[in-house]
Amino acid sequence: MSTTTLSEGRGFTPGMTFPDLACTITREEQEAKLRCCGLDPALHGDRIDLTQLAYLAVLAVRQSGISINGRVHMTQVFDQRQPLYLGEPLIVRGKVLAVTPERRGQIEESQFDFIRPDGSIPLSTRRSSLRLDP
Repeated sequence: MSTTTLSEGRGFTPGMTFPDLACTITREEQEAKLRCCGLDPALHGDRIDLTQLAYLAVLAVRQSGISINGRVHMTQVFDQRQPLYLGEPLIVRGKVLAVTPERRGQIEESQFDFIRPDGSIPLSTRRSSLRLDP
């Protein structure tokens, strides 16, 4: 059995891209999550609650083989240009924008676009995390 610190493993490099991640948020999925938080799903009608998409950026990173262990989530900013609809197929496409040294490790900044089958991008999100030094 090997012992590793939480932040060991492959890191981000500027310009790096993540594999595309196909996703669809279903009505049932969204309703279950909103009810769990005490929120009325009817408030969103047939539209996706933006917060349902936040974790998909993390999944895209994990899909690339990079562990999220040892990374501290710092920020996530959404730029929504058009509504997104329940049951709508989307592709999550991400890339690393910058890696900045910091006294406790490095700050990794990335951007993820949510792309419709017609190629339009109704939503982009930028996120940053601190990758701690072992």
